Amino acid sequence: MRKFFKHVLFILIIFIFFPLQCLARENVTVLLLYASWHSDTHGIQTVMQKLIDSYDGKVDYVLCNIEDPDSCRYVKKHRINIPRKIPSVMVFVEDKLVFEKFYEQDKIEELVKPLNSLILSFI
Repeated sequence: MRKFFKHVLFILIIFIFFPLQCLARENVTVLLLYASWHSDTHGIQTVMQKLIDSYDGKVDYVLCNIEDPDSCRYVKKHRINIPRKIPSVMVFVEDKLVFEKFYEQDKIEELVKPLNSLILSFI
């Protein structure tokens, strides 16, 4: 009986110091803003899809073609200002912008490395 109370006490202490909110993962959304006429569009979409797939469904991925109002529901819902440079990647955690970067051709590592580190810190 005494061992039982020790285990219960231990579990209670854990929940006092580490609330359930800490155990839940953050809601992470990656938004890719692109234009179909832009030459880098296909390359960045392929790279981003592979990156997002590596997180096993823990990250939401939203594509927004800035020329198509129907594809930008997330942008409208959250009143996001579309950046001047396209394609751009934005990361939102709990609907707050935490990362924004313009994709420059042939500089994919400068985008993917910090993006991957950031996402892994939240999931």
